[in-house]
Amino acid sequence: MCGWDTDCNAGNVGTVLGVAAGLDGIADKYRAPMNDGIVMSGISGYLNILDIPTYAKELAILGYRLAKRPLSRGAR
Repeated sequence: MCGWDTDCNAGNVGTVLGVAAGLDGIADKYRAPMNDGIVMSGISGYLNILDIPTYAKELAILGYRLAKRPLSRGAR
């Protein structure tokens, strides 16, 4: 059944490339159509439409709080 879940495969490749090469290492032709947007569905059943930088910041803040670590001034 290899290859059936192609959306996850593409997401994993993008993640690895982003970590290894940063945003500049991913060609604009792949990033531009998404326009830094992410659409997720939650357990409550409604769609959450967020931009990726804001969502990444929310996740980082949550991680700091769970680790009981102080946040920098600009992160709040």
